[in-house]
Amino acid sequence: MTNEGHVHPTQDDAVVATLSESVGGPVGQHAGRGRWWTPVRVILAMAALTCALGMVQKAPCISGEPSSQNFRYSHMCYSDLPPLYTLRGLVQHEWPFSDDEQVRARYEVMEYPVGIAYWAWGTSWVTHVLNGSPDLDERSRQSVGELSGTDSVRREVEIFTWVNAVGFAALALLAAWLLSKVNPRRPWDAAIFALSPTLALTGLINWDLMAVALVAGALVAWSRDRPVLTGILIGLGAATSSIRCSCSAAS
Repeated sequence: MTNEGHVHPTQDDAVVATLSESVGGPVGQHAGRGRWWTPVRVILAMAALTCALGMVQKAPCISGEPSSQNFRYSHMCYSDLPPLYTLRGLVQHEWPFSDDEQVRARYEVMEYPVGIAYWAWGTSWVTHVLNGSPDLDERSRQSVGELSGTDSVRREVEIFTWVNAVGFAALALLAAWLLSKVNPRRPWDAAIFALSPTLALTGLINWDLMAVALVAGALVAWSRDRPVLTGILIGLGAATSSIRCSCSAAS
């Protein structure tokens, strides 16, 4: 334990203590503390590194070029974002839950909760701006299959995915920061999330990091004895979670 009451991981966790042998061993009783590299900043750096690795790992499937399912799975780089950009009408900046008959005849309804739909719709607008605000009327005269094969849309698919990736990285950093605040004496516990292989391998598959950040906030609220805020954040997390069940299959 440090002078400030923090529990040092090398003194409390046998696994971390063993791993620390490669860099000098567990912290000593008279060890000083760096002025810049505080536990929270180290955790944020860990989370940023993990997110960067995740982006590199997903890069082969985010070129905008068509690829086979076997390629996506053999390279473990599948993401829902590239196909849904076109298939859910974001390519024309259509509202995912629009009840317009022409829109619904052309595109399927967004199958995710409204929180995800708002995010996806907003990032599609950013994508269009970054790609020079394409002519959407002209796109409406093309079939969805034709749209998917155009160079402009392929470029937008890549932009859309990377715009979301930057947003997801910000959410991951927020979640890591919040988790470090759950127990002020044990900020290092958040490293379990920040260095998680799951974050690197699945963070870009879908929009789930929205729910992760909200639930991390709920944990902080609960640790501060604020049950109402905890419930609100959990509810918002449910509104941004892609986990869903098939009622027809259950019946």
